[in-house]
Amino acid sequence: GADAMVVICPFCDIMYEMQQKRIEKIYDSEYKLPVLYYPQVLGMALGLSEDEIGLKLNRVKSRKIMQIAKGR
Repeated sequence: GADAMVVICPFCDIMYEMQQKRIEKIYDSEYKLPVLYYPQVLGMALGLSEDEIGLKLNRVKSRKIMQIAKGR
């Protein structure tokens, strides 16, 4: 399985996060697949903090991804 989905389009980022919640309700499932905007991934690669890249704004939380990025 995937750890996250990375998108370059800001609108796609919003749509995939919002639609994931709807799909979970329809199929009574829980995916919790973080959708990251490419600049967030670039920021992680550059060593920026979670606050600096705006991870708190993501609907599906990306804590596992940040732990991987930090080498934990």
